[in-house]
Amino acid sequence: MLELDGYDELMRELDRIDRTLRRRTTRDVARAMAEVVATRAKQLCPRGDPAHNPDAKPLAETIGIEVRDYGERQLAVVGPQVPAGAHGHNVENGHAIVRNGQVVGRAAPHPFIRPAADETQSEQQAAAEAVATQAVQDLGLTG
Repeated sequence: MLELDGYDELMRELDRIDRTLRRRTTRDVARAMAEVVATRAKQLCPRGDPAHNPDAKPLAETIGIEVRDYGERQLAVVGPQVPAGAHGHNVENGHAIVRNGQVVGRAAPHPFIRPAADETQSEQQAAAEAVATQAVQDLGLTG
């Protein structure tokens, strides 16, 4: 029987490296897919009336990406960023119109995030595959 000093520590270190590479790759995949959605969402985003609030940044310019890490899972969040895009959910989903404390109507929804995600499924898949393929090539794991 052959016994190696430090084998258990070596295996734990190799496992940690594997997790680190996997996490980095999945973050890169999530970001690549999110970039596809963000690009389309900017195209679909309603422009609004600049006279309404001339100092406001256009909503489309507030659309950003945040990749969040949840251990073995990564999640890309795409949408208008606060503070300039804080009203984005009202545009996406519609909202009550309130005057003097009374609801006087409802603003129609103008979805742009959900349609962007739905319309770009194949492009998202292609972006994910490209990033994963590049990661495998970078590791020298292809024939």
